[in-house]
Amino acid sequence: MLTGISIIPIFAEPTGQENAGLYACKYPGHEQDALTELFYEWHDEVYLNRVCSKNTNRLTLATVFRLKIRPAVIQLLCEAKELESLLIPGPDNWYSGYPAEIGRRFEELHRTPSLHRKLKSIAVRSGKNLLRIYALSLTPELFIITGGGIKLTKSIQEDPALDLEYKKIKLVDRALRQSEISPSGFINQVINI
Repeated sequence: MLTGISIIPIFAEPTGQENAGLYACKYPGHEQDALTELFYEWHDEVYLNRVCSKNTNRLTLATVFRLKIRPAVIQLLCEAKELESLLIPGPDNWYSGYPAEIGRRFEELHRTPSLHRKLKSIAVRSGKNLLRIYALSLTPELFIITGGGIKLTKSIQEDPALDLEYKKIKLVDRALRQSEISPSGFINQVINI
């Protein structure tokens, strides 16, 4: 049993709408929420180089990607920057209709209930997006980020790290359903799985 997952606001609708905003899970034993951790890793060139080097055969031999290490790292850095500017509004990247725009960017995960979503980066350099952010969509404009990863396989299940991320989506989903907390009531709550 996993206990003490917190739901942390990344951005809450300034109009006070309870069914709009972006939130992220903060897991026990982690200093940061899932979204902050992802961006920390994805902006770290050394980390990305290590991941790509470890997965050289997936980058260069797979029928889907065919990338060398350095171009893959550059693509990942660009995708991370783009995703961050989309998801985390600030004075330089604020835009009207923020929650609705985020909602249009998330897609349903293949073969899962429509509540489970993934977010791909928008700019595509090699024809394939590598970064994934996984979230629960509680309303069309309310998302809880559960985690993410670098997708170098055709399916989530082929990669143990991504498969773990998929299991986290299902765990958080189940915990929220069992707790029967309304979207306006889960903010800054601790849920137990």
